[in-house]
Formats: sequence, structure tokens, C-alpha cells
Amino acid sequence: MKITLDIKDDVLQESEDVLNEQDLTLELAVQLFLQKIVKRGSIAWLFDNTSNNVNYTIMQSRHFPTFTANQDKTKNKMIKSRAIRLLRNEGYTIYKTSTFASKNSGANNFWANPSFDYLDEDWTLILNDWINNKLYLFNIPKGSIDSSELTPRADKSEVIDLQIMFSDSTFTDNRSNYSFLKFKVAEINY
Repeated sequence: MKITLDIKDDVLQESEDVLNEQDLTLELAVQLFLQKIVKRGSIAWLFDNTSNNVNYTIMQSRHFPTFTANQDKTKNKMIKSRAIRLLRNEGYTIYKTSTFASKNSGANNFWANPSFDYLDEDWTLILNDWINNKLYLFNIPKGSIDSSELTPRADKSEVIDLQIMFSDSTFTDNRSNYSFLKFKVAEINY
């Protein structure tokens, strides 16, 4: 059976971002949602205060309840979907092809292994400085970096070994000495 849903573009994009981080498709998520409704015989579990370590307050609405998240210990934990949402809310463009890298807790850099194929697409790179609660946004137009300018990972030649030094105002990859500064679009605090 096919079902057609009318979903706001921003809600669809953000939900797909979250699902992609969990290696789930929207179709599978909907199937899981419906299976849980059948298994539980209700949707009361949606309003459970203990799910996901977030407390929800149900706001009054006759047909479609809305929720507000109360502050909890995970509030400042930045993940890709939240970073994208924050940047979009500030009016910045985020390309479909995107990479999110947090400051490495064991080293003084931002580390990621995006595919070399990303260089053939409009590519967004988001660096998360969780120490100073800051996001750096880079939008890299397709074809603006040649693959020979970046260093592949030693054990996986199809991916870039990207290690951008932390607190480096030129945002230089220490493996290839390539500076991403010219692609910097914004930095925002969170």
C-alpha cells in the first residue's frame, strides 16, 4: 500500500538528517512507528516523560499536541542534525552532501573521513568546537577542490583523511596543508 503524506520541507529534511545518523530510512521509520502503535494499541508512549532522557510537556491542542523539551544534561551536546537545524534557522544554506566533525577529544583537531566523491558535489563542512560552543560553517562548491590537493586515508583510499587543526584561524588540514578558510561562510555560538 502506498501512502502520500504532506510534510513541511524543513521538517522532512531535519527528520531525514536525524534518521540518516541512525542509518534508517524515512520509510523504515514510518513502518517502525506504525508497528509500535499496533503493538501498544495507542500512542500514549509518545507522551512518556522518560523517553530519550528528555522531559516533554504536552501543550494544549485539541487535534495535534505540540511539545517543548525541558532542559536536561544533554542540551549542549551537539550532533549533526542539531547543527544543521541551528544553521538553517540562522538562514544559512546547507548542502545535501554534508560532513560534521567535532573537535577530537583525544587530539587537537577536527577529524573526519568524507568521501572523495563529495568534491564532485556542492559540499557543506560543519566543524563543532564543543569547548567554546561554536559551529563553523563551510560551503564548498563542487569542483572547487581537486582530489590531488587532499590526502586519502591510508587504509581507505576512497575517503579523505581530514584533520583540521583546532584553534587554527586558517582552518588548515594538517595532512595535506590545504586551508578551508576561503570556504568559510559563518561561525555561530550555541
